Amino acid sequence: MVPHVVVSKCTGCGICVRECPENIIGLIKDKAAILTDLCVECGICAFVCPFVAIVNEVPYGGHDSGMTTYLSKR
Repeated sequence: MVPHVVVSKCTGCGICVRECPENIIGLIKDKAAILTDLCVECGICAFVCPFVAIVNEVPYGGHDSGMTTYLSKR
């Protein structure tokens, strides 16, 4: 699951920046920004965000049915 920043919820607290083991999250204009191409999809950023401003999304146009993630082949 690829992390995505919900900018309207991000307060720029920097917790995700400090906790990212790959050091690929930074702040741009006081909002979190993730280099998704370098992300190892560990989920720590979404877990530590107290404002639920980072969410995990299914990549490549897939969808999540609740229990099983399905990816499209497009």
